[in-house]
Amino acid sequence: MREIVSFVRKVSDNDATVLVLGESGTGKEMVARAIHQHSGRRSKPFVAVNCGALTETLLESELFGHDRGAFTGAVREKAGRFELADQGTIFLDEIAETSEAFQVKLLRVLQDGTFERVGGSRTMKVTVRVIAATNRDLRLSVQQKRFREDLYYRLNVLTIQLPPLRDRRTDIPLLIEYFIGLESPGTKTSSIVMEILQRYEWKGNVRELQSVLKRAALLARAEGRDMVRLKDLPAEILAESADLIDIEEQIVDSLRGKKFSRNAISETADELGGFNRGTVAEYLRGYCFKTFVEMKWDVRATVALIAASPEPDTRERVHKKLIEYLGNAVEMVDPALPAEQVGVNAKPKYKNLPQRYHAYLDDLIRSFYRREWNLGLENSRTIPSSDRRIGDDPA
Repeated sequence: MREIVSFVRKVSDNDATVLVLGESGTGKEMVARAIHQHSGRRSKPFVAVNCGALTETLLESELFGHDRGAFTGAVREKAGRFELADQGTIFLDEIAETSEAFQVKLLRVLQDGTFERVGGSRTMKVTVRVIAATNRDLRLSVQQKRFREDLYYRLNVLTIQLPPLRDRRTDIPLLIEYFIGLESPGTKTSSIVMEILQRYEWKGNVRELQSVLKRAALLARAEGRDMVRLKDLPAEILAESADLIDIEEQIVDSLRGKKFSRNAISETADELGGFNRGTVAEYLRGYCFKTFVEMKWDVRATVALIAASPEPDTRERVHKKLIEYLGNAVEMVDPALPAEQVGVNAKPKYKNLPQRYHAYLDDLIRSFYRREWNLGLENSRTIPSSDRRIGDDPA
């Protein structure tokens, strides 16, 4: 996108016709406005017309104006868009949707700036910079005799090809900040919302993104929030993004960034949005179980992996939380009881735990029942300095 911005700046301060190409919603009008704002015509009118939204007769009247009595209902004369844009810029969107008869008249305006109003005989002359846009392949339309070749060459003096939003994802954070700022200055997005918006396909391109953000910002503001959360996004985006976002990674990364401080869980819930404190705590509990199992009951390795920090205070907090979770998980596990009874007694420990961690809790309870590890260090307030497992006799 930097190349496009640079090109826009280069071509702005002249009067050459510009043809903007790109899928629907890619921001063609935004580019046209940017060209106008950076040109010497910035203090003059910028007039936008959607050529595809009007019939041929209405489009001609809209662009060139009409005299009184030109047709039924024309009770007074009306200036057309070209007159209104005189000395400024006119943006003709969906130019490929126009008829050949209209294209002939447009070609004349591009050649010498002259035209007549509908029903009039007086020749009008304007000085207007023309920027046209289309989501069609104009070369193909020319080959198919659906668009005049001479007009194509008149329009195609300077060309800007806008890539779809899915091909320029690095632009999304800037667009998010811009569009939310338009609706609700100071409002931000949670990190998980940002992740979802960056990964979404955006078939409607920039226009769809702007619509989604306008909705989200309004919902957040209505609840007195200054942060867009998951619940502010449309259901179809959340459904499509369900498999893209690793909630565990989001939560653990946020907790690490807060060094597992006293308020880290609550702050993470607020930051990510869409989660309450209990959900974040259950993901941390599950992640502790998972890591402990994968590290083969090694406390030191488990703490080091979860903390991802050499700071003793951070590791101390992780160690304390790990021992708390482990102790709670196996408090009802009595090796003297039958395995079936132990399973029944342990059922409450699965409540609220995300399904992805159930197998790890199974392994943890089973291994404790088999005396593969124990809680000999459950009251320890220091991080083990050697690679020993819970229950190993200290050296």
